[in-house]
Amino acid sequence: MVELLFILGLIGLLVVRTFEFLAALQAAPTLLAAAGLVPLLAVWDYTHTLHALSLEGLVRSWEHRGQRLRPPVPPERTYWLLHGGRLRRQLGWLAPIAVIFWALALWFPARLAWQPLAVAGWVFGAVAIDATARFLARSVLYWRAAQWFDEMRPGIVGFYRRTMYRLSENPEFLGDENPRERERADSIY
Repeated sequence: MVELLFILGLIGLLVVRTFEFLAALQAAPTLLAAAGLVPLLAVWDYTHTLHALSLEGLVRSWEHRGQRLRPPVPPERTYWLLHGGRLRRQLGWLAPIAVIFWALALWFPARLAWQPLAVAGWVFGAVAIDATARFLARSVLYWRAAQWFDEMRPGIVGFYRRTMYRLSENPEFLGDENPRERERADSIY
């Protein structure tokens, strides 16, 4: 019990020190605005992009006797083939924009003054928040849509699943008979 209280005290101390550090930064208003606005803007951009790319079938849940079924794929597959590459390219340029403008927003902190550097800090912060929210929303959309049409996409997921297939001793994970058990059974006979 004492160990648990000690661990909770250390975690609380770490949280308090982190908040004190962030409050001492000159860019604290930008970080506070980002903490509130990025999730809201990301949800809005996710739904807007989902409808703009005609991938509404991704959010439908089809139930049949307690089992989740996939919605019909053909129209959404056509839209994904047309828009998947464009979404991936958007992710490629949104990430550097977010990083660059966050660096600029931290370098030129936003203040409550009408000085040119303070206004520049607010502009850099607004662009950084917008780029971060768009990157977050579109990366989640890309991830979900790519796995909806091909369970081995994106590539990191396919690599992970092939590795688990090779290393697994669990026939339920493989969906069929375990190849190592099959090899052992073949070697016995």
